[in-house]
Amino acid sequence: MASEQAAAVEEGREQGKEIASQKDFMTISIESATGSMDLLESAMAAANEMLPSRADDDKRAGKMFISHGPNTLCLICHVPEEHHTTATAEDWMKAVLSGIGGEMISAGATEAKAEVSRGDASQPFLLPDGSKKDK
Repeated sequence: MASEQAAAVEEGREQGKEIASQKDFMTISIESATGSMDLLESAMAAANEMLPSRADDDKRAGKMFISHGPNTLCLICHVPEEHHTTATAEDWMKAVLSGIGGEMISAGATEAKAEVSRGDASQPFLLPDGSKKDK
């Protein structure tokens, strides 16, 4: 478990570096978490450590990390306070869950967590494709 933890923290740090200059909302898959909420939380904590503190004229990105295992899709989002007028973490997670189902584990203005379970591990998780338009 220690090596899995280290891998999730390292991936979280790398993602934190990548999104440090972003100012909007982003969704990122964390492969090393392998569907573990504990590992996904570690990755999010590591990403948040990599972000600079907020300057008065700067916004930090809201981010959602997702990770899937054989039977579970885990989601965690972090929305900095400066984005709360647009959406809270709870608002964002509810919007995602309305499209894919699942259960909210915890919800607040800054952080929310959810899990989507499936009974048959041979079937893939199918997420709606928001890019397709009805003709």
